Amino acid sequence: MRVQGRAGIRAPRPTVWAFLMDPERLAPCLPGSPVIESLGGGRFRAQARVRLGFFSATVVVDVAYADLHEPDDATVRARGTLPGGGVEVNATVVLTDAADGSSAVDWTAEIEVAGMLAAVGPGQIKETAGRMIADVLECARQKLEA
Repeated sequence: MRVQGRAGIRAPRPTVWAFLMDPERLAPCLPGSPVIESLGGGRFRAQARVRLGFFSATVVVDVAYADLHEPDDATVRARGTLPGGGVEVNATVVLTDAADGSSAVDWTAEIEVAGMLAAVGPGQIKETAGRMIADVLECARQKLEA
């Protein structure tokens, strides 16, 4: 399933890029207060407790930044495992300059779920995923605009 959205951040594009591409700086904005382990080469592992519908579980997610075109766009690939299921996400992030000097962040994510997680239903997964990504970008906005 596909989810997408847009966020505006009153900060220059290189500043927004640097924040979004730094797992340590981004970690406080990620759901479930994850523990981040750098794997090098634009890769990291996050472990967090997340809630989706009636499910609450610890998820381990391996993330790789790929196809980086600083400070314009990137592809992010994530594969998560949790008891009885898994999730795979391929996302693109595109940053553009707005007329007022702020940055626009357009994102699209293709999400595939397996196992018990698929029982939640695509509508709820799509809504929750979109909300989670929007919340991460809102947190980034607050931090960068402070």
